[in-house]
Amino acid sequence: MSYHAPSAEPSESQSSEQGREGCPNPIVATPPRPKEMTAPRGKMSDLQPSSCLSPSTRALLNEAGTSFTTNQEISTPYATKISEPLKPNPKREEHKNLINVELGELIALKDNGVWVKSLYKNLVSKGRIKKFLAECELYRSGRWANVLSAEVEGDLYHPYVDITNAILKKFVLKRCKKGASLRKAIDTNTKNISHQEATKTTLKSRPDVSIRGEGSCFQVPEEDAEGLIAEVGFSNMVSFQEMKMQKAAGSPGKVVGLQIAVYARQIFIHQPNRKFVRALLLTEQKVRLYHFDRSGGFYTSEINIHEDPHTFIRLVVGLNSLDQSEIGFDASIQWKIKDGRKVGGSLTTLKEDNTEITYTLSEVNPVITFFDIRGRGTQCWSVLHPTTGDKLLVKDCWKVDDRVPEYEHLDQLKGVQGIAQMLSFEPNRGETKHFRARGVTSHRDFLNRVAIRIVLKSYGIPIVRFKTPTELLCALRDAIKGHMNLYKTKRLHRDITIHNILIGKKADGSDADPGYCGILIDLYMAIQSERRTLSEEQRNGSRLSLSVALLKSCKDAVEKGDETDDEDEEVLLLAHDHLDDLEAFLYIYIYILHVYGADGASYKIPSMMRKWERHVPSSVRDSKHSFLSKKSTGDKPFRRRWPDPCIDLLDNFRNFIFPHVVKKIDIMDKEVTDNTCREVEYMKDEIDKHYDTVLQFFDKAIKELGDNQQDISKSSDRDVDSGSSRPGENHLKRMGGSRGDLPRPKRRAM
Repeated sequence: MSYHAPSAEPSESQSSEQGREGCPNPIVATPPRPKEMTAPRGKMSDLQPSSCLSPSTRALLNEAGTSFTTNQEISTPYATKISEPLKPNPKREEHKNLINVELGELIALKDNGVWVKSLYKNLVSKGRIKKFLAECELYRSGRWANVLSAEVEGDLYHPYVDITNAILKKFVLKRCKKGASLRKAIDTNTKNISHQEATKTTLKSRPDVSIRGEGSCFQVPEEDAEGLIAEVGFSNMVSFQEMKMQKAAGSPGKVVGLQIAVYARQIFIHQPNRKFVRALLLTEQKVRLYHFDRSGGFYTSEINIHEDPHTFIRLVVGLNSLDQSEIGFDASIQWKIKDGRKVGGSLTTLKEDNTEITYTLSEVNPVITFFDIRGRGTQCWSVLHPTTGDKLLVKDCWKVDDRVPEYEHLDQLKGVQGIAQMLSFEPNRGETKHFRARGVTSHRDFLNRVAIRIVLKSYGIPIVRFKTPTELLCALRDAIKGHMNLYKTKRLHRDITIHNILIGKKADGSDADPGYCGILIDLYMAIQSERRTLSEEQRNGSRLSLSVALLKSCKDAVEKGDETDDEDEEVLLLAHDHLDDLEAFLYIYIYILHVYGADGASYKIPSMMRKWERHVPSSVRDSKHSFLSKKSTGDKPFRRRWPDPCIDLLDNFRNFIFPHVVKKIDIMDKEVTDNTCREVEYMKDEIDKHYDTVLQFFDKAIKELGDNQQDISKSSDRDVDSGSSRPGENHLKRMGGSRGDLPRPKRRAM
């Protein structure tokens, strides 16, 4: 790849904005620091007053800064989940607690069963159900006799398997050539079904009864350590049934609901084109429907299965229909199945002229997947254009009503360097309120989400897959420049993570053009400076890249037994600003230096980096503050793996950021006064200097690296076992998930 290192100071003929910023000056300037601020003692590398920014860019940046500081006094708070400590392989109860925080309240639909009785009437007529009940040996004298006689929960499994299969055979599979293989109820009460998480996990779970499915959206489970393939897993589970005795059913919204949510969440993860998941809770007397989508979950009133067998039968039929849309699939994504596994696929969407186009999936799994039930549900697909063969990226997500859709931002950012470019979009592909009863959508905890799809140019690989120091620094520099270009349009990204920076490549795989060595993606959280109201949707973020000030605004989770009556510490919550994002770029650079070598090899993750990824906000905040405040990073092992210009860049970047951290924390700790807002505005006239300084740090380091990379000696502390999970380990794995083709099955367990 050819890298675009900075040139000498531009001549008068190169004084245009594009020319000057495309070839930044290697001489670095020191910006004036805010008053009463102290910085760690460190060398700021031969700085001279100069600039790589044009006068028009400086004017636009400062104009945007004035607009932001005038209009944005506070930001949408972060979700509760960010307050919880993260464990790489949590125990079962710890896992349930995280899901409870993630999911929020399970809403109870209190309508005496009106909504659930109205479902799926189009699938089965009343006359057919009457005829079935009259002929079925399992239903006699107005009762499902083999269920009613159950004395303990274990007595329910086989009877409900028999009843479910009888219903499926009569109403779902009757006209199918493949017969019972397409849908089959299986007792899985004793079968451990493996989970998939963002990091490697040993968790398994056992739904009482699982309905196995075959078709273009299902695939058999991965083989286990012994090379065996289970009959059913979350990847080919249409729905499931949980059993309880009526007298021991427990709380439907807490105990039982959370157990059902664990299984539903795994179906979402293993079946990435699911829009919703439904399941049944069954006792010897009654049935209750549970529904989960990207707005969360709810459950219905109980229905007596003996007195109202019609509703029960329709639920079994509807939850296991052969119609993909009925069971919650996005049918625009289809796969080719061979030997039970997905081997290829297609995605159909709309072009810019609103005509349909079908792309070929270049990978059968999404390159980004989302692990939470509730939230934006981002799935990104790598696809190939049917005529040009160019690789593109298709992004699916569920946005809340009150957020500016990402496609509106991207539509205004055409041609902006360093920002992913949109080719087409679909604005409304469904809404979660249409999956639910009105009694649920009016609940205070419900936020409607709208499905949108965006087709983007594809830009290569995640930044952690760099091959040389020059490639890394060029990518980071151009991504920061892209952030600056975004800010010039009075927009702030607000979600700078290690997964949202790509190493630039053209669609055909060739080298990137100047200014596109690094690309910034994912504008879901972006805001405009004129925004007047905060979104009802709380933010999620990577604590690894959150600034010290933002972490200070997040509360730590309170463990049971530690609750006190003391009031929480009150601090002024500052609006998210450009310095928070520049600080995020610094933490990404710090992480890469610690976890990788200059040759791209990965090393054991240091304890400090693990803390930044997983600990509670106050612990991460204090650790980052301590790291920034040090005079130097000493003789840390990572320093021996990187050329001197990369280490100097770290020190310069760190020394630039820390005084602003000190100033912000000082403001947040003060008692709120009329002068508070004016104190925050200290930065608005220096925004151009902030970007200029950071970009020149990178330009200087890139120039010093030169065209020939320094030889990097092998260190003895390399961790040969790369089993530890890292951000970026999977292509664009912003939300976690697996990448690429999974191993094909060898043999199946009988």
